[in-house]
Amino acid sequence: MLASFLITSREALEAALVIGIIGAYSARIGRKDPLVKHRCGGQ
Repeated sequence: MLASFLITSREALEAALVIGIIGAYSARIGRKDPLVKHRCGGQ
């Protein structure tokens, strides 16, 4: 039970880091549309 919780937590942290990196890069190059798509769920 603890092992599955740790794996899930690690994967969630990794996903948050990837989205944060994409958002920071998009903001740095001046594009705001990828940030809006991530906040609104895609599409």
